[in-house]
Formats: sequence, C-alpha cells, structure tokens
Amino acid sequence: IDFDRFIKFWMHRPAPYTWRVRSIFRMFFFACVIGGVWGLAERMATSGRPAIFYLSAVPFAAAWFVVFFMMLRVVEWMDRKRRTKQ
Repeated sequence: IDFDRFIKFWMHRPAPYTWRVRSIFRMFFFACVIGGVWGLAERMATSGRPAIFYLSAVPFAAAWFVVFFMMLRVVEWMDRKRRTKQ
C-alpha cells in the first residue's frame, strides 16, 4: 500500500508534501490501523463467538479492499485523462 496514494484524499494540492506532512499522515494512518485491530481483538475476546466466525469475514473484507483499490485507480486514471485534455 502506497501512502502517497491515500494522502491525496486527505491533503490539499499541490504536491510535493513536506517531510513533516508525510510523517504526520503516516503516523495517523498507522494509528488508524492499530485502532482497528485493537477494536477487533476486543470484540473477539468479549463476544464469545468462535474465531472461525471472524475468519469467514476475511474474503468479504478482501473483496472490499479490491473494490476500493480499483476505484482509486479509476479516479487516478480519470484525473490523468482530464489533465491531458487541458
């Protein structure tokens, strides 16, 4: 996963971003991932459901990740196409 792709949707243009902005964004991104994993682990521990229940959601989550990635690629492609016309 390239952080530079995701930073486009959080910060204003024009690029390039300073090292400080990139570092803060990466820490924010990492904190969101850690928070999500922590919340999932807490929920798994308190729910009493078997781990297989949560593992069955992995293909669904992977499919959503692919959809998000493809949408990102389409937006980048449309942006390049729009810029070349101007």
